Amino acid sequence: MKCSQCSTVDGQWLARGPADLAALVGVVRTAVAEGVLIVASTPAKLALAGQPSFAELELDRPWQDVLQYLFECASCGRQYELSIDTYHGSGAVWRAIRSG
Repeated sequence: MKCSQCSTVDGQWLARGPADLAALVGVVRTAVAEGVLIVASTPAKLALAGQPSFAELELDRPWQDVLQYLFECASCGRQYELSIDTYHGSGAVWRAIRSG
């Protein structure tokens, strides 16, 4: 059974360009602001040097080549990942990585 709280962000989404990426970050930011998602701490093995926090990520400034953020549903604990690859031009992917 799906969690009613995180069902709006559940699934895999691809961002293939700047407009898609801005929209995807906007959806995730809204979910965080509404308390649906919690920004999770990134394990040391996944932490990227110099990566800004998700709250500090500015859409109108250049980003480093690769960014990775983890989130958790505030209700069921399901974990999600936002992985951004600007260097290779592949955009970003949003996906669930673990059930709650």
